[in-house]
Amino acid sequence: MTDRRLLRELGIVLILKLLLLFGLWWAFVRDERIDVDAAKVAQVIVGTDGASVAIKEEGGQHGH
Repeated sequence: MTDRRLLRELGIVLILKLLLLFGLWWAFVRDERIDVDAAKVAQVIVGTDGASVAIKEEGGQHGH
């Protein structure tokens, strides 16, 4: 097998895989949405509720 033929076949396989992946995304994923709430994100990251995070940020500068 020559190098040019190998490159052509690999390119074709790569394009087919990308088309298949896009088709699967289009069929199953494109309409899915996830609602993100800032308080929930803060709770996951900090481990507390969003209200206490906001209070910590506001009161963090004592005397400045």
